[in-house]
Amino acid sequence: STPGGGGQSDSKGGGGGGAAPLRSGGGGASGSGSGWELREEDWKGEIDYPAILNAILPPDIRVLAWAPVPVGYGARHSCHSRVYKYYLFDDGLDVKAMAEACSRLAGRHDFRNFCKIDAVNVTRFQRTIDAAGVRRAGALQSGIRIGAGGPGDGRGGGEAGAGADADAFIEVTISGNAFLWHQIRMTVALLLMVGRGDEPPSLISELLDIKKWPRKPQYLMASDLPLVLYDCVFRHVQYIFTFGNQARCLSDFHWLWRSHAMKAKISSLFQTRVLKNLLRCQNQEPIKAASDELSTECLQSASKLLRFRLRGDQLNRRPFKQKQHIPISRRGKEKSYQEKVRNLQGKRLQRQQEQASKSEKYRSFNENREIQRSTVPFVPAKNLYICSSVKNYKNIAGFE
Repeated sequence: STPGGGGQSDSKGGGGGGAAPLRSGGGGASGSGSGWELREEDWKGEIDYPAILNAILPPDIRVLAWAPVPVGYGARHSCHSRVYKYYLFDDGLDVKAMAEACSRLAGRHDFRNFCKIDAVNVTRFQRTIDAAGVRRAGALQSGIRIGAGGPGDGRGGGEAGAGADADAFIEVTISGNAFLWHQIRMTVALLLMVGRGDEPPSLISELLDIKKWPRKPQYLMASDLPLVLYDCVFRHVQYIFTFGNQARCLSDFHWLWRSHAMKAKISSLFQTRVLKNLLRCQNQEPIKAASDELSTECLQSASKLLRFRLRGDQLNRRPFKQKQHIPISRRGKEKSYQEKVRNLQGKRLQRQQEQASKSEKYRSFNENREIQRSTVPFVPAKNLYICSSVKNYKNIAGFE
């Protein structure tokens, strides 16, 4: 399986991945689960598992390596830690405030206010976050060019200050042993509120206080598209890499990047044209020809009009008029875990009572039918001839 393999995951109880429980033809790796030694006969002569799996996997999922492990070693429960990355657009976010909020996540806490509660399968909400951080990850070239070196020429600086390029990326990294259902996306949604200045960084500490917040406030989770299960860490596992497989995976991911880059280039082509039209018609005067060169005055006002590109928040498209933020402290609350359990137990009891009622009706119906059969004499239907011998049967059938 993939050490550090990419992919999106937000499953219950933490993401999957890591070493698959394979046993090689040479007898398997020696040891009982910790500190075993990888012998040459454990992998020498084995078939190329990554190449076989990559041949049938989708183009955006690739197996980079494999590892022989002892029998009983599980890819999920034997994972020591998982690393998630989440990418955001800059959009003028306060990265320092977000970093301060992230620092409050580290340690072992009750994260029931940071997840979607699964009252059926989960009873404990304590999880340990090893590290959480936020950093600027640079910007991709937008491709919008309206003048040489002028505003909006797509040369966004990677480490510029906040607000320098709205399309620059911010990387959120959270690592831990296990995670709750939708914990990463819920956490990022709160970090976005802090980054926009709608909530203070102390919001994280307040929501971690279960006595103060026994019920989770209502808020929407972040999008699943930028979520990446970046790495799964396994102790004492030695991966088998091959040069040929790494070369094929590099080529596959480069092809995938090229296909997305071509779509981005075509999109930026029309962005540039529409932006030029916006510059021409800002004075609300008729335009002689769309091919006319832009004046210096128009080019100077380009940076002011670039704000019209951002009509929403991150990947959500919204109208120009933004909705007013409702503070978390004033929002409605969801049912607590105890209330959901009681509600679930009530539903189970109701279903059991309904099934018992149905069973009682069926039993009563069958008893009444048996009583009716035993008390009511059998009356044959009219025109029914009961054969008492074979001879009578032949006469009825018309045989001599």
